[in-house]
Amino acid sequence: MKRKNGLLAGVASGATAFALLTTVAALAGAGTTTAVAASSCTATLSAAETWGDRFNLHVAVTGSDTWTVTLGLKPRQSLQNSWNAKVTASGSTVTATPSGAGNNFGVTIMNGGGSNTDWPTVSCTVPGTTTPPTTPPPTTPPPSGTGVKPHIILSTDMPPVNGIPGGESGPANQKSDLDDPQTLVRFLSYANDFQIDGLIASAATFANYANKQNILDVVNAYAQVYPNLKLHDPDYPTPDSLRAVTKQGRDGTWGQPASNILGAGKDSEASDHIIGVIDKATAPVWFVSAGGPRELGQALWKVKNTRSGADVNTFVSKLRVHLIADQDGSAAWMRDNFPGLFVISDNCFTGMANTGPYNGTWLKNNVTTGHGALGALYPLSHWTYNDQGVYEGDTPGFLQVLNGARGLGDPDDPALGGWGGRFKQDAPNRYSCASDGAGSISRWETARNQDFAARMDWAVKPYNQANHNPVVKLNGDATRNVLSVNAAAGSSVALSANGSTDPDGNSLSYKWYQYPSTAGLSISNSTSANASFTVPNVRGTQIQIVLEVTDNGSPSLTSYRRLVVNVS
Repeated sequence: MKRKNGLLAGVASGATAFALLTTVAALAGAGTTTAVAASSCTATLSAAETWGDRFNLHVAVTGSDTWTVTLGLKPRQSLQNSWNAKVTASGSTVTATPSGAGNNFGVTIMNGGGSNTDWPTVSCTVPGTTTPPTTPPPTTPPPSGTGVKPHIILSTDMPPVNGIPGGESGPANQKSDLDDPQTLVRFLSYANDFQIDGLIASAATFANYANKQNILDVVNAYAQVYPNLKLHDPDYPTPDSLRAVTKQGRDGTWGQPASNILGAGKDSEASDHIIGVIDKATAPVWFVSAGGPRELGQALWKVKNTRSGADVNTFVSKLRVHLIADQDGSAAWMRDNFPGLFVISDNCFTGMANTGPYNGTWLKNNVTTGHGALGALYPLSHWTYNDQGVYEGDTPGFLQVLNGARGLGDPDDPALGGWGGRFKQDAPNRYSCASDGAGSISRWETARNQDFAARMDWAVKPYNQANHNPVVKLNGDATRNVLSVNAAAGSSVALSANGSTDPDGNSLSYKWYQYPSTAGLSISNSTSANASFTVPNVRGTQIQIVLEVTDNGSPSLTSYRRLVVNVS
């Protein structure tokens, strides 16, 4: 939409930041990836030389002299060269067998513009052996989790589902930045991970008007795939429960100063609903402003002018606000008038615009075609009909909240970073984009979009024909919480993913690394289930360790855990 047409200009800077970030990660030492086959051979990848467009990997095989190693290339990658083995490539699959040169060989992988640290998956088998029987994939999901889901209200400047890209000609009430319906489709595919307390229609399109029917049209598409989504997780909310919390905002508010859009006589169905939700809340409620925060601003204005100071403070303490740009004057007004209000001001959302591999063709294959009514509403285009691909500038707002469900972080600590970006604390309750900017979002693009593709499969496939995320244990802990330990400088910290499982019976690979990289350290066995590191002499600081566990299903899916080490 016109309000965010800078997204196109931000793609280059986001990609540059991501390139710099992955270069640093490579220099810091991507470790090794190990695959152990049930038939007694092990293939271990280790880092070798890297260039801007390609990287070398060394492959060491143990356990057998008659092995077959299979590499699964990531999107855009291709095999350029190999040595010391008989190597063939077919599509994204690279197969290697002994050539008489021993059990160590190498490959050169062209990254296709991607990251030199996004390695292929690896597996090892011994021809002629029999793999022990495994339990077939289940046909129904495991019991629903008992964890408390984050409460969320999503405000969106949602255009009609047949909207026209803002850079094209057409009626003002049809033209928009079409990343808003892109975001809403993805959001509803993750509806099982949230307690959705509100879907707010804010002023949208070039006509600057709000229409909750535009949201309801997408909810109606969700209703068509809801029976199938429930096969994968019974926690998906009913379509009627979503319709009940879809509320109308006011017209004409986008881009206006607070004095024009807040005050007496300017309440709306949406602002009144927000007050009701917060009053009843016993846990924090996230307000994600994907389309302007005017409705929250009006709710706060009314509370401020009708309640005692103590009651206002109680109301404010329950809120967490994520602003995708300001979009109207109520954003600055809230920051100025409510110092106790937790606010993330997000201007690094351009990191979502990863249209290289995730272009129109990828969307047709994984989202819009053959994936049900919900995926069919995902627009291929953003600002013009020619710029097809994933844009979703509003999506980081809810991805920040999703970090907890992914095991990647704590939404209340945005400095940890995750799918929705990483943020620095500027003042009490105030956060803005950290130094890695848009790169803190784009760095997760492969895992994030593979995950979305799996959700779209859930919309149409039975449980045993789709892939599901690994279940990760960190040092024996089976929750998704961030774990915290104390360790002295110079001591050794043990890291274990033992007990991690895959609901579909897929094999798992492991990767441990520091993020953000605030202290130089080397993790031993960084791509094994069990790893360790020696705590550097950085007393009084924290070291954050991320564990990634990735399966070899289709699409491959990654789950996470986070360990925070307090150094003494």
